[in-house]
Amino acid sequence: MGSETIILSGAAGAIVQGGKILLTRHGLQKKRHIPGGVQEVGESIQDTVCREIKEELALELRVKSLVSVYSDPRWTLEYPNGDRVQQLLFFFLMEGPIGPIRLQEEEITAYRFFELDAVPEDTMECCKQKVADLREYRGQPVFR
Repeated sequence: MGSETIILSGAAGAIVQGGKILLTRHGLQKKRHIPGGVQEVGESIQDTVCREIKEELALELRVKSLVSVYSDPRWTLEYPNGDRVQQLLFFFLMEGPIGPIRLQEEEITAYRFFELDAVPEDTMECCKQKVADLREYRGQPVFR
């Protein structure tokens, strides 16, 4: 990507069961995060989140609703190789059967469900904000 920050569109999906949210641990970033990824050419943003969840966790889920959209430069990510990406990220609440979960081991090293008000400290800051937005969600998406 070079030395300039670029904008990438992507999506993340809240998988909630029994009032708890599923967080994964990414092999490269070593922090917990909400499953999701970058939009590919030829797919809708809803298709993106469903594909990423299927790839990472082997779950066939559907989008239930849009919780929030993030575009503020403060959510810019820096990867270990120095690449910087300002996110245009759509955060969805997902629905459908949860299980069995099979991890995409090249990317995801672990998963666990956490109470919405007890997200661990080693969670990415942007994902802490997403969980906070999900706790406050009342049917209208938030734009940040």
